[in-house]
This record gives sequence, C-alpha cells and structure tokens, in this order.
Amino acid sequence: MRWIVEALWLAAGAIAYATLGQEIALLGAVPILPLITIVRIAITSDELAGNLSGFGAGFLLDLFSLEWFGASMLVGSAVGYTLGVARKHLVIGNLATRGIILLVSAEVFALGVVLIKSARGAPGPEPFITALGSGIYTALVGIAWWFCVDLARGIFGWRGLWDGAR
Repeated sequence: MRWIVEALWLAAGAIAYATLGQEIALLGAVPILPLITIVRIAITSDELAGNLSGFGAGFLLDLFSLEWFGASMLVGSAVGYTLGVARKHLVIGNLATRGIILLVSAEVFALGVVLIKSARGAPGPEPFITALGSGIYTALVGIAWWFCVDLARGIFGWRGLWDGAR
C-alpha cells in the first residue's frame, strides 16, 4: 500500500511541476516538486526505495521534457540512492535538518540536470543561476509543506509521513 501512495505522490508532483511550473515560477526558477517526495522516501526507507523513486520521478519529468531524455532519471536515481545510503547517519526529526538535506539534494539535482543538458556546449551562466534558484525554491516549498504536515500531525494526530521503516 505504501508504494501505491508514494507513486501517487511522485506522479502528482511531476504533473504539478509540468503543468503549473511556469505559473508558480519566480524569476525563472521553478520548484522541483517531485524531489520533495524523493527526499522523503529516501530518508525514511532505504537506498533501493530512494533509487527507484528517483528513477520514477526522473522518468516522469523526462516525459514532460524530451530534451536530453534520461538526464532527470540519472540524477534523480543518484540523489535518491545517495540519500538512502546516508539515511542512517541523518537526524530527520528536526525540520531545519530536513530543510538542509532538501536544499542540498535540490541543488545537486538541478545543477546535475543542467550539467548533463549542457554537454553539447557552453550554455552560459543563465541555466546555472536558474538551477540554483530552483534548488532554493524547492527547499523553501518543501520546508513549508513539511511544516504544515508536522503541524497537522500535532493537531490531528496523523501518523505516517516521517515514520519510515528504519
């Protein structure tokens, strides 16, 4: 059941990113919404779950952007796997720590995709600046989302989002 819910979150994030991305963009930076779910899955499960979620979300993102098909899959898999391996050494109970983890992951993801897509030639500094902005924007959206979920858990007693199989 958990995998179905995770797949639905990834699909919803990818669809929202593809359809609403330009609507919620700030100065050209778009939050990478599926990455929030990739990070959560990877740090609450294991490296296989992180790798598969990164690959799945990257596949969906690549479907919506056919330029350099596979770039998001590769970088998403690497980010998910790395977080899955590192999860034993991370303290995820603190919202600030989760925000830092998400910020670093978002920057690696955004810059990794830009580096792969710029393999044909020097694209100039604009894509890299936009990628940095997207990483920061993703971290801010993720922190706000996780804060709301933590608040709802405290008020309504919801369980499950950070109670990963450890």
